[in-house]
Amino acid sequence: GRVIFVPFTPFFLFYGDLLGIWGILLVVVVLAAAAFWLTRRSTRAYGADLWAYTAGYIAYLVAVFLPTQSLLRQLLPLSPLLGHPALSRTLRRRVITLASAIALQAVAIFALWVVYPP
Repeated sequence: GRVIFVPFTPFFLFYGDLLGIWGILLVVVVLAAAAFWLTRRSTRAYGADLWAYTAGYIAYLVAVFLPTQSLLRQLLPLSPLLGHPALSRTLRRRVITLASAIALQAVAIFALWVVYPP
């Protein structure tokens, strides 16, 4: 049938259909983590322009973007935040961040090719 687009609902609807209540909770947790990350003093130290761009871009994605396989591609403009001191201050943190990114590749491949194929 005809579906009317309602802002700020696509992620909740998509992940709610995919994972049920756990999908909705996942979206809430990710949004809370993004809000926490953006309100940290060390993130604000990047400057007002980068902070405002990041907050606005996240709000745009949540408001109007339909979650698809290209979500990871859409998140690439947020990559300057990966240089955050909380992730890269010490060698140990850099190794943990790199290991996490490598481990999550398997999750991404499984999710994009098995659970929700293109």
